[in-house]
Amino acid sequence: MRSRRAFWMVPAVLTALLGSGLAVFGAQTLARAGDQRSHQAFVTSAGEIAVTLEREQDLGVNAGSFVLDNPSATETAFQQWMASSRLFERYPGLSGDRRGRPSPPAMADATSR
Repeated sequence: MRSRRAFWMVPAVLTALLGSGLAVFGAQTLARAGDQRSHQAFVTSAGEIAVTLEREQDLGVNAGSFVLDNPSATETAFQQWMASSRLFERYPGLSGDRRGRPSPPAMADATSR
């Protein structure tokens, strides 16, 4: 009777060990896949941020060039330049209440200090 119990214990223990090993392997595989997805999402997000920053910088350079070329430009001249440069098409974030307008000279002097 004792040998019969031992006979069934060996396959039961081996099955438990094999199942545990497969569970650990599966968990590690899923964790690696999750890490890869997270890394890819991070890389994609970082790339999008870099492109956005580059576009913002381009806008700033363009507007700065206008101001340097036309230091006494009126608001109408600035708006005409914005329209002719198609800034609202190229930079949709400018539309609405946040339209770019030149600062009054007193404000420009205060911010350059």
